[in-house]
Amino acid sequence: MGGKKKSGKKKSKSGGGGGQRDILATAVDGVELAPQAIDESRNADTDLVFSGGNSLIIKCPSHKYESTIAFYRDILRLPVDYNSKDMCKLEWTDNMYVWISRTDKLTHPCVWLVVDTNCTVRAKALLTACNMMRNEVDQLAEGVDGFWASPVNDMVHLVKGPGSVVIASGKPQKHVPSPPPEETEDQNPLDVQAASHAPTGQKGKLVECRFSGGKNFAIKCPYPKYESTVAFYREVLGLKVIHYCRNCCKIKWNDKMSMWIDCVENICTPVVWLEVSTASTEAARAYLKGRKRVSLRPEVETLPPGVDGFWVSPPNDMVHLIRGPDGQDEIALPPGELASLPFRSAADQHAEAIAAAMQEAQLAEENDTKEEEEGKGK
Repeated sequence: MGGKKKSGKKKSKSGGGGGQRDILATAVDGVELAPQAIDESRNADTDLVFSGGNSLIIKCPSHKYESTIAFYRDILRLPVDYNSKDMCKLEWTDNMYVWISRTDKLTHPCVWLVVDTNCTVRAKALLTACNMMRNEVDQLAEGVDGFWASPVNDMVHLVKGPGSVVIASGKPQKHVPSPPPEETEDQNPLDVQAASHAPTGQKGKLVECRFSGGKNFAIKCPYPKYESTVAFYREVLGLKVIHYCRNCCKIKWNDKMSMWIDCVENICTPVVWLEVSTASTEAARAYLKGRKRVSLRPEVETLPPGVDGFWVSPPNDMVHLIRGPDGQDEIALPPGELASLPFRSAADQHAEAIAAAMQEAQLAEENDTKEEEEGKGK
């Protein structure tokens, strides 16, 4: 009889603690989102605030560095703020920039994101509590007020303070790499002869083809890490979720850009796809189709209805959506799956955890009492 009672209490303690841990600290893949630390960061005299930065960083292997710069600068003709032998800064769109950084640590290019915060000291304390610090990935240049962090999706983020530079301070060494010989062509890269299937009256006509950075970028996220990735940007960073469904989420990155998180089943690690805008996808397709080492990639994904665009991969193998002025500021979500996602603070989760733990403990105690009374009656 006593053994049963002892066993029941032990079960109650274990069960209550387990249920509380699951809700109280959103644990995904062994990484806790530390709701107490999140609440403390938001309940201080001045709230800790995060927002998407105005830069993206492409970490590029040395053997693809020059050809990557050539693609954006010489083929897309994006303005170059400056470049050096190890670094290049491109003007992507209004007050948005893309940094291309040479590295010998990678074999394939990847995109690192930049997040702004109003206090790097408190931000570091929060992400340390969440076990997300990654200072070993790269050394910050002198004058950069920030640190490296990585959520459960393993993507690297530079979290930097207000007004801090992204990668380097001062003016780098002037360096204008020449495009590879196979990229050099006689025609004006801003003029392209319309394709044979162009509308009547346009065949053979020279059409001006210009590009600029788009207003969206997408994280293609493995299925097992989709929910935890959404939770990081929504619960930890507090970014605004605009739309959410079971396989797609749109988040307001900053005033200029939106970030899409797409749930994908056939990949192992998350990757970032970029969007490039153009006035005419017909002219852009004909122009890029004629460029060596630029591949049209219609097989990577079927575009939603109403989206005027196509997929390409430049020499760095990163997927880009070349998108025309289709009149939509956002890519349509699957019909019937759209649902708003109300914000649940860590305080709400904490209260729910306590209530669930108390209820479980009460039920276990009632079961022990019932078993004890039944034992006495025998």
